[in-house]
Amino acid sequence: MSKKETRIRITEEYPTKITRDFIQFLDYIANNKIKLTKANEFLPRKDLIAIYDIMSEPKFDVPLKNNQPGYPLLHLFFLASIELDLFRKEPLHSQKTVTLQSKRYEEFFRLTTSEQYIALLEAFWMKVDWDYLQGGYFERAPHSIDILFDKLEEYPANKIIYINKNDILRRLFFDFENFLYYFHYFGLWEVVFDEEKTKKVSPTYRAAKSILLTPLFKHLQESLLDTWDSESNQEFGSRSYLDILGLSSIYHQGQDSEEPERMQHESLFPLLQPLFEEGEVTQNFLESEIKNSSGTYLFKVTLNQSCWRKLQFSASHTLLDVHHLIQEAFDFEDDHLYAFFMDGKKFSRENFYNSPFDFEGPYANEVSLGELQLREGKSFLYLFDFGDEWEFYIDVLKIIEEKRKTKARIVDRKGEAPAQYGWEEV
Repeated sequence: MSKKETRIRITEEYPTKITRDFIQFLDYIANNKIKLTKANEFLPRKDLIAIYDIMSEPKFDVPLKNNQPGYPLLHLFFLASIELDLFRKEPLHSQKTVTLQSKRYEEFFRLTTSEQYIALLEAFWMKVDWDYLQGGYFERAPHSIDILFDKLEEYPANKIIYINKNDILRRLFFDFENFLYYFHYFGLWEVVFDEEKTKKVSPTYRAAKSILLTPLFKHLQESLLDTWDSESNQEFGSRSYLDILGLSSIYHQGQDSEEPERMQHESLFPLLQPLFEEGEVTQNFLESEIKNSSGTYLFKVTLNQSCWRKLQFSASHTLLDVHHLIQEAFDFEDDHLYAFFMDGKKFSRENFYNSPFDFEGPYANEVSLGELQLREGKSFLYLFDFGDEWEFYIDVLKIIEEKRKTKARIVDRKGEAPAQYGWEEV
């Protein structure tokens, strides 16, 4: 049968046991009180060991001393669960705990296995920050996905590809590391690791000795490539990255310079749906996520453990309004540029909003809270003054669904705000 004639149906066993393991992972979260680590807000080691023990065989060996990124399967599940709003980080004294969202989980559990697989795949492919998802030696996302996928068009399914025997593939795969696992877990390829190269480079480095593309990879390859956002997922453009690898002249041989650019799609779901058996895929779990367009928001804005403010806003208030009230709440002078980083990472380029006086947007006055798809337990960063770098961490404590518009106001406070400038204390 041709690729177009064959329809896909995911089961608990095919292409891998990833959906069954994901349910097991969520059930463990639901049945155990877990305090996240203080440093990175990851699962603690004792829980990582316990969860990995109940995952399906065969499993890759993981040293017991590893932290969460050292357990690629669990690291993937943890970050994808947050993006799918299946569990949330909740503040608990000086640490955070993780809480399963029961209604959201029940909705996920009612999906077909194919729909669960697509939801998990789309969270991985389009939602999770890949730099955060990567661990290993480089600790950054691979930059060559679109180039690699084009190259892999040359190779059929179910045939072993020896990476080191092909100079182009060897260079394209050199920074994949944890992503070698991720594609394996989704059943897109089977990987054999190069243990000798690991010994030569670093105990944390992972390299592929060989891969075997699966028929599923061939089915999904075009859809994945059509939704790949090279700008947000690559530090360098494809052209310059090819130059860095020394592959530009090789790769572009025979390429038609007049070939139109590939259309960029914003969701995997409509591209994948026709590839599956009829009736298997009808519900888009990511689209069913609650989008708050009205209501009242309660934020906790923390400068340090002994100094925080609770602020109230309406869904129609913008991030510019949040900026102004934070300035008032902490007695700062509004005399510097600032930015909101919605992934909580300072100077992240993934999802941010700048001061209207900055050189480039998107800008804080252009987006309302109701448009941000915030949820209880979400955390983000407000960075004020790019010189002194005052870091205010904002936790969404509560979202009250109501139609009336509330005033932006300070609800509660703890601690005296520090002097914005050192000379003020003299």
